[in-house]
Amino acid sequence: AVPPGMELKYVGPGASALTERAVDFKSTLDEKMKGEYDRTYAEELKKLTDPKAVRFEERWAEKLQHAKEQAYTNEVQKQRNLLEQEQRLAEVEAEQRHRQLAVADTLQKERAAQHKERGNAAFKAENWLEAVNHFTLAIEEDDEDHVFYSNRSAANLQLKRSADAVSDARECVELKPDWSKGWSRLGAACWADTLLQEASDAYAKTSSFFCVPSVYVILPA
Repeated sequence: AVPPGMELKYVGPGASALTERAVDFKSTLDEKMKGEYDRTYAEELKKLTDPKAVRFEERWAEKLQHAKEQAYTNEVQKQRNLLEQEQRLAEVEAEQRHRQLAVADTLQKERAAQHKERGNAAFKAENWLEAVNHFTLAIEEDDEDHVFYSNRSAANLQLKRSADAVSDARECVELKPDWSKGWSRLGAACWADTLLQEASDAYAKTSSFFCVPSVYVILPA
């Protein structure tokens, strides 16, 4: 049980450990104060008559109780101050980690954008394999950008890798289901991979294609 005067309203992190420290502190203090009380009482008892000894004992008991309560209060405040310091330190460290992650994320997106531009340039130069490699590097930096999958799907389609083109196009529409170009990309890839029903369903979701599916090519975004 928590000693008198040590009741805690704090229920946050570390409250259980604080209670355990308070109980340990009470046990140590009780032993120390009892030893001092026994020595003092034995010495005074030799000098005083019984009535005075009784009054001394009452005064000492009151003094002892006050000392205990004050010591408990001081210990509780000390431990609470330590917990508050630990909490503030944890908040500062969390904010630093958040900023570091934000900076890292920004750098990754910048590198991804650079790979995308290089991939687009390779695609326009009809260097399909180089384009696939650059779009793959872009995806490794940022795997939540639907455009990268769309562009790699187009490059794979030019390399006659229809299964890979379908896989990338599916990922694209999953990330961005309201993007009509993604569905056009999926339609073209499925048509090349002879997934005619899926191609038909994909084309039905967009009104942005104007050419015959078998020869339809969409430039990278």
